[in-house]
Amino acid sequence: MGAYSIDALGSAFEKTKKALIQPFDFWKWIKLGIIIILLGGSGGGGDNSGGSSQQFDGKDFNEESIEAQIEEMFD
Repeated sequence: MGAYSIDALGSAFEKTKKALIQPFDFWKWIKLGIIIILLGGSGGGGDNSGGSSQQFDGKDFNEESIEAQIEEMFD
């Protein structure tokens, strides 16, 4: 089963390389860049936490604060 996944990954890589690089098409890359800029500007994603929209900034990274945040999520 593992060899099959490696083969599938190799095949996908080859197809991607042929679609994007061989032959190199400048305008295809310009179009992809515009699409990426437009998608990136949409804000993307959402908040699926179901609770507060509090963001973790890494300042209070210790075990007790993490446990307290987990308990807060399930209360």
